[in-house]
Amino acid sequence: MKTIDFKSLLIGFLLATTLLLAIGATSGTQNVRIVGIDSNFSDWDPIKVKVEK
Repeated sequence: MKTIDFKSLLIGFLLATTLLLAIGATSGTQNVRIVGIDSNFSDWDPIKVKVEK
């Protein structure tokens, strides 16, 4: 198995980080409003939400 040198690792990490931040910067925020909670609410029951873009 070939070993990867530090410079290639650093370049790959910076490229991946830049792409992740660029993708995250293009999408705006979402407005979420809780419209109801089941009366039998326990740990894993869903909360009904309304998402507006």
